[in-house]
Amino acid sequence: MQNNDFLKLEKNKEFQNEIFLNILSSYVCGKESVIDLASADWEYLSSLSMKQGLGCIFYKAIEKQASINEDVRNKLEYYYQKSIFMCAARNELLVKISSAFENNEIDFVILKGAVLQGYYPSPELRVMSDIDFFIPAKQRKKAKTVLESMGVKFKQANSYQDIYVDCNGVIAEIHHALWGYNLEHTELYSNIWNEENLLRGSKHTYLLSTENLYVFTISHMLKHFKDSGIGLRPIFDIWYILKKNISCMNFSYIKNELSKFNAVKFEKNIRELVNCVFLGKEKNHESIIILKYLFKCDTHGTDNVAAVNEEGEHGAFGKIINRAFPPYRFMKRRYKILNYLPFLLPFCWLIRIITLPFKKDRLDVNVKKLKKVDDTEKQFIAQVFSAAGVKKFNSNRIPYLLSLLILLFLVSIFCVIFFQNGSILTPENNQSKEDSSEEILSEDIPNQNGDVYGTISWKGGIYTGYLLNNIPHGTGEHVVENRIRYVGVFVNGAYEGIGKIEYSDGSYYEGMFSESQANGEGTLYCANGDIINGHFTNGQPGGFCNYEYSDGNLFVGTMVNGLKHGEGTFYWLNGDKYVGSFVDDKRDGYGILSYSNGDLYTGNWLQGFCSGYGVYVWKDGRKYEGLFENGIMNDSECKITYPDGSVYVGEISEGLQNGSGTLTYSNGDIAKGKFSFGYLSGEAEYYFSEKKVWTKVIYEKGVIVKYIID
Repeated sequence: MQNNDFLKLEKNKEFQNEIFLNILSSYVCGKESVIDLASADWEYLSSLSMKQGLGCIFYKAIEKQASINEDVRNKLEYYYQKSIFMCAARNELLVKISSAFENNEIDFVILKGAVLQGYYPSPELRVMSDIDFFIPAKQRKKAKTVLESMGVKFKQANSYQDIYVDCNGVIAEIHHALWGYNLEHTELYSNIWNEENLLRGSKHTYLLSTENLYVFTISHMLKHFKDSGIGLRPIFDIWYILKKNISCMNFSYIKNELSKFNAVKFEKNIRELVNCVFLGKEKNHESIIILKYLFKCDTHGTDNVAAVNEEGEHGAFGKIINRAFPPYRFMKRRYKILNYLPFLLPFCWLIRIITLPFKKDRLDVNVKKLKKVDDTEKQFIAQVFSAAGVKKFNSNRIPYLLSLLILLFLVSIFCVIFFQNGSILTPENNQSKEDSSEEILSEDIPNQNGDVYGTISWKGGIYTGYLLNNIPHGTGEHVVENRIRYVGVFVNGAYEGIGKIEYSDGSYYEGMFSESQANGEGTLYCANGDIINGHFTNGQPGGFCNYEYSDGNLFVGTMVNGLKHGEGTFYWLNGDKYVGSFVDDKRDGYGILSYSNGDLYTGNWLQGFCSGYGVYVWKDGRKYEGLFENGIMNDSECKITYPDGSVYVGEISEGLQNGSGTLTYSNGDIAKGKFSFGYLSGEAEYYFSEKKVWTKVIYEKGVIVKYIID
C-alpha cells in the first residue's frame, strides 16, 4: 500500500514538472500554454521555481493567472522584487569592479551569469548568487588591494579563486584559474588574453566570443553535472544563447573545442533536450532521463547527488581512497611545488593524509554524505551519465591495492621527513570542496542514432549539415541559388527551431521557424532598411511586434499578415504619436493622435482618417466636439469652445462654420444667425446680456456693421 502511494506521488510530481516546463517554455517562446492549468499545484510549482533559480521567469509567466492563491502570489512577488534589488546591486558592483580593474591596468574577463543575463529579455530573470571575474594569477595581489580600497572585503581564498563581499552582501568571485572545467587544452583558454579579444575602446577588458561563451557554458554545466548535480537553469542559458546567435555561430570551431575535453556527445544531448523543452520536439529516452536528473537537483545540485557522484563505482571505501589519493592534476593546484618537482607527489599525499583528520568540519560533511548513498541512487546516476554521454570515473586511477601499499610506504618514511622544513610542501590555505571531475566519453560521427554530417541536394538547392536517414535533421545550411540561404535547425527536412534565412533582395529573418516558415519570435530585416521584431505567423509578422521604419518612424503593437491590425502605437519622427486601433495597416476604430505642435485628437477613425465622433483640441486652447468625415469636420450640430470662454453651437462643413449657428460670448451676449466660411454674415439676432434685450444686427465677416431698429 505504501509503495502504491509512493508511486502515485512520483507520478503526480512528474505531471507537475511537465506543467512547470510548459508554463516556462510557453512564456519564453511567447506562446500560449497548451496544458490545462486547473490541476496545477501552485505551492509545489512556486517552490520548484525558486529551487531551480527560475523563480523570476515563473513569476512573469503566471503573473496574470487568476487561479493562484494569494499566499503563493505574494511569495513569488516578494522573490521577484528581491531579485530585482539584488540584480541592481550585483550590476552596480559589476560596473564598479570592471571600471576599477580597467583603471588600475588589471586584465579581466567577466564570466558566467554576469554575461548570460544580457541574453535574457530582462537581467533580473537570470537569477544568480554572485558575479565572476577571471584575471591572470600574477595580478591577484593587485586586485586585492584595489578591491579593498573600494570597500569590498576579502572573505576567503582557495586554489583557484578569491572571494570578496560588498556592503550589500553581493559576492564577487575573482578566479585566477579555471579549475575543474577541463579547458586547459582549448583555444578559449590559451588565447583568452589575445588582443583580438579586447573590448573595443578598452585596454584591459576582455570578452569571450559567442562561440567561446557557448563552450564555457557547456563546460560549466558539465562540471556541475558530474559533481553535485545541476538544475534546469543552464538549459535556459543555452536556449537564449542559441536563440540570439545560432545563425552566426561557427559550430565546426565549437565541436573542435568540445572534443578537447570530450564534451561533444554531452553537448549534443543537452542541445537535443533544449529542442524538446522549447521547440516541442518529442523526448527520446536519453532526454527523459537527463530531464529527470535536472529536476532532481537544485540550481547547484544537492548534497545527496554529490555524495553518489563522489562515491562513484567503487563504493564508500573507494571514495575514501579517492579522497586520500587525488589525481596529480588536482594535487598540483594545491601543492605548487608539484608543478616543478612532480616526483614529490607521494610526499604530498602523505602530508594530505596527516592533515585531513584535523579538519573536523570536512570530516563531518563527508560522513553525512556517506550515509546518504544507496544503491538505487547509484543506479539512477549511472543511467543519467550513460544517457548524457558522460563517463564519471576514469579507469586510469591508481588501483586501490597499490594505493594501500603506497600509504604503508609513506607512513614508514614519515618520521624522516616530519622534522624537515615542510613549508614548501604545505598546501595553500584552501577550504574548498575537492573536485572529482573526470573524463567523459567522446562522440564519433555517425553515432548510434544514425546521425551523420554531410552535403546533399535538397529542395532545389544544396544542404550541408546533420542528416538522419539522408534527410536534413539537426543544425545545417540550405542554399537555393539566387533565392534563399537558410542556416539553423532542421527537423525531418523542415526548417524547425532557431534559424536565419537570407533572401536574394538583401532582406533576412532571424528567429523561430516551424514548418519551414517564420513562426514564433524573430526579427525581419527588410531590404529597404525597415526592421520588424516580434511574433511571426506563417512567415509574416503576426502578433505583437516592434516595426522600425527606415525613415525613423516606429510602430509598436499587434500585426496580422504583415499589416498593423489591432491595438498599437505609432511614433512619427517629427514627434507625432497615435495610440489606438488599426485595421489592415490603417488607423481604424478608436484612437488618440497627439501632434508635436501640441494639438490633440481623440475619437473614431476609419481607413486612416478621423471619421465619426471626435474631439479636437488645438494648442491655443480651442476645442471642437462633433463629427468628422474623411478627416474633415462636418456636422449639423457641433460645439466649439474658444480660449476666452466663448462657445459656438451649430453647423460646420469643410472644417469651417457654415450654416445656422449660435455664438455665446464669454460676457453672456449671444449671436444667432448664418455663418459663412467661419464668420457670421448677414442679418442676425443679438442678445445684450446686460440690457437683457434682443436686437437685429447686420454682420460682415464676424463684425457688426449695422443695428436694425424696429
